[in-house]
Amino acid sequence: RPVTTHPQVFIGQRGPLTERAVQLIVRKYADLAGLDDVTPHTLRHSFGKMLVDEGERITVVAALLGHENLKTTMLYTQPGREDLAAAVAKLESL
Repeated sequence: RPVTTHPQVFIGQRGPLTERAVQLIVRKYADLAGLDDVTPHTLRHSFGKMLVDEGERITVVAALLGHENLKTTMLYTQPGREDLAAAVAKLESL
């Protein structure tokens, strides 16, 4: 990121990037990587989920995601299939 007075994270040569510009950039690099269904939203969701998986406090995750309500953050951190399978697998060692 170039040095700037803009509070936005993503800055282009002509100033802050629009929402659509960010979508197009993410789509471009997802296509180059051969990934389907990658959007800024899925990246945001993955960021929040990874923080929770690493044991970060939900209040910290909420602050990083810009959520005022913890219920919103909880939607980003729901367990996936791998999480559920790992939980069941723990019973096998009992």
